[in-house]
Amino acid sequence: ISKKTEYQNYIHHLHFLNKEHKSYLNKNNNIYIGKRYGRFKFSENLRLSAKGSNKKSLWSLPIFFKDLPISYHNGRGKIIDDKFILQTVGKGQEFVFTATKEAEEWIEQLLALDS
Repeated sequence: ISKKTEYQNYIHHLHFLNKEHKSYLNKNNNIYIGKRYGRFKFSENLRLSAKGSNKKSLWSLPIFFKDLPISYHNGRGKIIDDKFILQTVGKGQEFVFTATKEAEEWIEQLLALDS
């Protein structure tokens, strides 16, 4: 991590902390910081976990996600009522999808809720 003051909040990030772990020096051990970055404050409005489920890995997403390929999840999920319910895989906490205009608008709404 750069010594720049703006990045000092990330010295406690798991991808920086585990210096003793063999993967620490792996070229794939990265922290990506986008144009708009930061931390969310906890809010029920930001929770992806399905309401009523005791599993954090069961997500309730807007229905348009059914047509978006999500890394490690292609072909998974089902429609229940007006939501796309996705049992996430145990590979990690970050998954990738190609954003559509609809997805970008949804993300913008989430970021606005956290402001």
